[in-house]
Amino acid sequence: MSIVWSDMLPRLYWHNAKSAARVDSMRKKVNRKFKQFLKSEGGGLVIRHPNISFAHKDLFRYDGAHLDQLGNSVFLNGLQGGLETLLSNPAGMKIFPDDLHT
Repeated sequence: MSIVWSDMLPRLYWHNAKSAARVDSMRKKVNRKFKQFLKSEGGGLVIRHPNISFAHKDLFRYDGAHLDQLGNSVFLNGLQGGLETLLSNPAGMKIFPDDLHT
């Protein structure tokens, strides 16, 4: 059995948030803590989504919280790539894409 974590995505708008910056900071912290947890447990997969960011506003619907059709395609492509990476070599801790060193 392997645990797979897909990083929580950023949003352009967080509904009912008093501070979007604080919510986004917490999102990053949860992602980081889960990565640390998987490392301590000796394995699993973390799927990062570097192509979905504030800079890519065209991937979000008009509400700024949800992905549009293109954004969903990018997201699902990342999930597929991560799962293919895990299935090709199931041992140890993996981060997909692995070219990110954070």
